[in-house]
Amino acid sequence: MQLPPINQVRAELYKRSFYEFVQYFWDTIIAEEPIWNWHIKYLCDELQTIGERLAKREQKLHDYVIINVPPGSSKSTIISEMYPLWCWTIDPTQRFICGSYASTPAEDISEKCYNIYQSDKFRNTYPELVEKTSGGKTNFKNGLLGERYTTSTGSGITGIHAHQIICLPYNQEIMTDNGSLKIGDIVENKLDVSVLSYNETIENKEFKRILKYEKNPSRRLVEVETKSGKIFTCTHDHLVFTHNRGYIKAEELTEQDIVEIDE
Repeated sequence: MQLPPINQVRAELYKRSFYEFVQYFWDTIIAEEPIWNWHIKYLCDELQTIGERLAKREQKLHDYVIINVPPGSSKSTIISEMYPLWCWTIDPTQRFICGSYASTPAEDISEKCYNIYQSDKFRNTYPELVEKTSGGKTNFKNGLLGERYTTSTGSGITGIHAHQIICLPYNQEIMTDNGSLKIGDIVENKLDVSVLSYNETIENKEFKRILKYEKNPSRRLVEVETKSGKIFTCTHDHLVFTHNRGYIKAEELTEQDIVEIDE
């Protein structure tokens, strides 16, 4: 009996075990020999449960995981650098926002994730996840609807990913599957609604579920008015999708920009 190609065997093995995935791809970004302490497998198994549940669309709306381990325990390597890529092996459509306390470490972590993604090991094991790549080390897409974005404290990212609402004032109304609602009411009451968003990949509007609610009381707001008279208020760095320039910070919009608004 002819055995399957070794890369096919590896691909299936690492799909089934995030812990095995981490072990195999470790040396693509870290030169030191790892110490495989028990907490690493425990953390990998917990994350695998979440990733598999999300792949089946069985995630819970308020399901949070707090990971409390000392610095140098490989937390960033496992969660922000390895985990998004492993999730793509079981569901290439998953989207991730990976943040840190400042832009420099966030970008460093993102670069390491990208280096794994572009490594010969990953390309040989999961070529279908790499062949349609777009973007760069900070924000990149796999061409199969999966995306990884980088942010940090104070950065505007919500406009890119419709699963989070953090950049609009209390009284601003947004369109949901239950009609027009104030975002303040949605956040205060943690309403289980889907928000009308624009998907630039398919160039059409669609409703997206909310996965996180967050209050943001202290950031500067700007008011945007369209030629049709539609007015909306958002934080100055909220990313707004335009058809001529892609995602632009709200404060950088000009009269030449064409924005997607539910009129």
